[in-house]
Amino acid sequence: MVRQVENDRRNRPQQLCRCECDNERLVINNSLKTGNSRSCGCLARERSAATQYRHGGKGTPLWRIWRGIRKRCESPTNSDFRHYGGRGIKVCAEWHDLVVFRDWALANGWEDRSHLPKNEHLSIDRIDNDGPYSPENCRWSTKSEQCRNRRSNRAVRRSDGKTYGTIVAAAEDVGTSYKDIRAACLCTRKRKIVGGYGWAFVRNGPVVEAD
Repeated sequence: MVRQVENDRRNRPQQLCRCECDNERLVINNSLKTGNSRSCGCLARERSAATQYRHGGKGTPLWRIWRGIRKRCESPTNSDFRHYGGRGIKVCAEWHDLVVFRDWALANGWEDRSHLPKNEHLSIDRIDNDGPYSPENCRWSTKSEQCRNRRSNRAVRRSDGKTYGTIVAAAEDVGTSYKDIRAACLCTRKRKIVGGYGWAFVRNGPVVEAD
């Protein structure tokens, strides 16, 4: 308690109280006596957040991943539906239950990396790009690892003749991004220099990476 203040609009005695988190709040005397008011509201928020985290609940990173795979596979209005549900990619029936999905995730290496750089965040990756989202066909991987499994991750050739089996390998070698090298390969009007080189997709024939 900080100090007694004027009664509230219903003429109930109240106190100005300071919470352990240093927030101040007006609390009626009766709530203090009965223990109905134990914090400024932060305790309830912490309990709710802990419950949501344990259950992979709404708003958590794991819930957003689960919602994302459902939307792109099952909602025709989703911008990515044509790449997933439109190609016949489905979410297995058991993963329609968030708790089942959460249990699989925690048992197979999921961890919240939201405090780390985005390229180190974990995302769900299908081993077979034409297969479903299911326990047998999914794993957790970083953004760079997942790029290697993209259908669009094609072989590329540098302007000095060096070739790479994937765009990701090229990006890592020259210290730039997948997005920039892919954009350079797609640029047909004028050669776009990325990482000190021009870039082009390898159109035909086997790819042999240069040393």
